[in-house]
Amino acid sequence: MSDRERLEEEYRMLLFGVRRSVRYHLRRRRFYERFRDAALFVAAASGSAAVAAFGSELTARLADSVEAAVPAAVTVMALAYLVAGSLRKARLHTDLGRRFIALERRLVAAGSSPSDAALVEATQERLAIESDEPPVLRVLRVLDTLCHNELLRAMGYPRSEFVPVSAPQRLLANWADFRFDAPPR
Repeated sequence: MSDRERLEEEYRMLLFGVRRSVRYHLRRRRFYERFRDAALFVAAASGSAAVAAFGSELTARLADSVEAAVPAAVTVMALAYLVAGSLRKARLHTDLGRRFIALERRLVAAGSSPSDAALVEATQERLAIESDEPPVLRVLRVLDTLCHNELLRAMGYPRSEFVPVSAPQRLLANWADFRFDAPPR
């Protein structure tokens, strides 16, 4: 492999990694936004149920059960919302996604045959962005694999290139990694 071919391959790999990171942070942001919306919905619905229970003709026993369950549900969702810090995390992933998009724009503007210096500069910028990423989320290899497959689909790769991901893995990708047998990417 010539130096030019090596450089072009490194460029393609860097661009692919940056594009996958954009998708990763978009998915994380959407996850935290949905979590926030769900927590607010449960809190609002629980509050509405409490008001309905107070004004209804329910039996005393049912009213007591609802009155006890509603504040508990609101408290649990409020605590989960506060502990998860979903608004703060959604903003962080929005910022990281934007930084990766800006890097992608510079990579695309450099063309498919960048200079060695331009590739080194772009790699350093990618590492700087990655240093600001929450480290615990890097264990979510299933989520990363979903982003990888999404990018392959967008680039027109055949299905045979995709990494298989089961429905339960997809469902839980934002919560936990259930691909313990797969090597990290």
